[in-house]
Amino acid sequence: MGSPTRFSLVFIILALLEAVILQNPTDFRSVKSNFSVKELCAKKTNEKAYAFIPIKVNWFEAFAFCARNKMRLLTINSHVETIDLGKQLRIEKEVEDEYWTSGTKYGSRTVSDFIWFTDGSPFIYTNWYESTNSRYNQPNNLNGNEKCLVLSNWNMTEYWYKWHDVPCERNFAFICESDCNNI
Repeated sequence: MGSPTRFSLVFIILALLEAVILQNPTDFRSVKSNFSVKELCAKKTNEKAYAFIPIKVNWFEAFAFCARNKMRLLTINSHVETIDLGKQLRIEKEVEDEYWTSGTKYGSRTVSDFIWFTDGSPFIYTNWYESTNSRYNQPNNLNGNEKCLVLSNWNMTEYWYKWHDVPCERNFAFICESDCNNI
């Protein structure tokens, strides 16, 4: 397989093409565009600022929306970040059951095939849903087409979103992020 950088470039191009040629494009007029990253960073809970977008779109549209607004689709690299994000969701009162992240699967065999698409990096932290019934454990690649990652509220605790692999074509709300250290 090619390098993650080459793969990422190809996937970005495909994602942008998918978003551009959609037969039923999503109407984002109700969403504040051209987010002020400085404004978002003023409300940050850690080194990242988040924009919670309640409109439900597919993974490709979410990725393209964040890029158009000079942000990136969410990545999560620690348990602390997971908890901070859950708290911020409650503060913003933008609570949905699922949110797209930039997590995507580029291979077909193992969980290690998942990467953060925004930078091509492998997961250094995971928070997959685990059940007493192993049939529901994540990731499970149900029907062989679950290649994208959502945060999913499994009603575990108030601030706890677990990870779930799903088909990229499904529609969910999403979270854009920006690094506040370089402002």
